Amino acid sequence: MSIKKKGENYSFLQKVNKRLNLIYNTQVNLATRRKEFDAIGIYCMFIGYPRSGHTLIGASLDAHPNVILGHEMDALKFVMRGESRDKIYSRLLAMSKTFITIGGQWMNYNYRIEGQYQGQATELKVIGDKKGGGSTNKIRRDPGLLDKLSGLVGAEKIRMVHVTRNPFDIITTRARGGNLVLDEVGEKELREGAEAFFAEADTVAMIKDRGFTVIDVSHEAYIADPRTELRKLCAALDLEAPEDYVEACAAIVFAKPKKSRMGVKWPDALKAEIQERIDGYAFLKGYTWDS
Repeated sequence: MSIKKKGENYSFLQKVNKRLNLIYNTQVNLATRRKEFDAIGIYCMFIGYPRSGHTLIGASLDAHPNVILGHEMDALKFVMRGESRDKIYSRLLAMSKTFITIGGQWMNYNYRIEGQYQGQATELKVIGDKKGGGSTNKIRRDPGLLDKLSGLVGAEKIRMVHVTRNPFDIITTRARGGNLVLDEVGEKELREGAEAFFAEADTVAMIKDRGFTVIDVSHEAYIADPRTELRKLCAALDLEAPEDYVEACAAIVFAKPKKSRMGVKWPDALKAEIQERIDGYAFLKGYTWDS
């Protein structure tokens, strides 16, 4: 079995530049923008599964004039370290700006949204982090992180964006190794991908059961009608959705969702087994092999 590796997201110089930008901008933000932080109404974080379309939706939110969303910053890592709210917010501001400064490229896609507010905000109302799979798995290993985050930013301010995508596609992509794409995928790899996916689904269910505000967004629905879905998402975050903003975000949406499952042969018995498990989650209802 051979492995194909996709192109790197950043060159070595871009990675060095990113690191230096993050360090510098974090310190500048901490020194100059603390007064803004108390007025922020919502802390937004992503939960769910890798390969579910988080980056597209996260980039669109970061383009809003009242939102700063750090790309893949992994804020819960700094919550675990005991950092202050202001230091974490300063990091998020720095990550948002740096992601755009170095090109807005991720997983061989460009997420720059022309004419909008990525990396900046006119009036900061929502701040957050796009690290769905990583955040979910940290919470799965240590549910106490939810209490730590609540104590830091205020439980009433937390809103979680949960992006769903056809589980067969997510499992298939994970079975293929993500960026390290396997030429051949067998039942073993598919089962491993499924177990990882359902562990995350169980964590999402636990978070919902604890009463946190979770906003479900269907990847497929977003691709089919980004304007309607983005307006709904903005409303759930207490944001207006200016028409020029909505149109600019819709312009970067690909024509149709990629059906990764069609590129791998799944055993019929495994399909049936996975479908039965999918049907056990209210927030995954309606997803089938053929949907």
